[in-house]
Amino acid sequence: MDVLPTGELAMRLGAAALAGALVGIDRERHRHSAGLRTMILVSTGSALLALVGLELALQAQAGLPAGGSEISAGARGADAVSRVVQGIIGGIGFLGAGVVMRSEGRVRGITTAASIWVTAAIGLALGLGMYTLGAMTLALALIALVLLKPVEEDVAELLGRGRKNGHAGGQEPRPPDAGA
Repeated sequence: MDVLPTGELAMRLGAAALAGALVGIDRERHRHSAGLRTMILVSTGSALLALVGLELALQAQAGLPAGGSEISAGARGADAVSRVVQGIIGGIGFLGAGVVMRSEGRVRGITTAASIWVTAAIGLALGLGMYTLGAMTLALALIALVLLKPVEEDVAELLGRGRKNGHAGGQEPRPPDAGA
């Protein structure tokens, strides 16, 4: 039994999927392993888990049974959301660690791992109905991923770590036709 209206649940999940897609498009554009579908799944999954925790807490507050389950009201009180948040953080850390690799003295995949982490956090915020916070974080993430990429490359070039010196921003050199 849902406490929040179905339309509100759909809006929160949809907002999370859209936010994940926007981050994923950038990752896809740069041909990273965690792209469009991954970021949609991470953000939407985080929103779903946030909604499950929120629904359990709201059901306990209203004295309603937990959808026919035998979970006691005490076990699904206000701290249910906190436990969901903690679980998401741990799970996403594990997923992010899977994309970080060390090769030839260089660490690769850190931005992808950070993208997964922030996309999960955005989905979590949107799942909890914190639209402004989620939207502001999405805007900042897109600024960091899209607008600051050329700045990062310019700084790397100035520091002697740019494309002319064999790599761009800590990454392996791209073939000339691989795009920006």
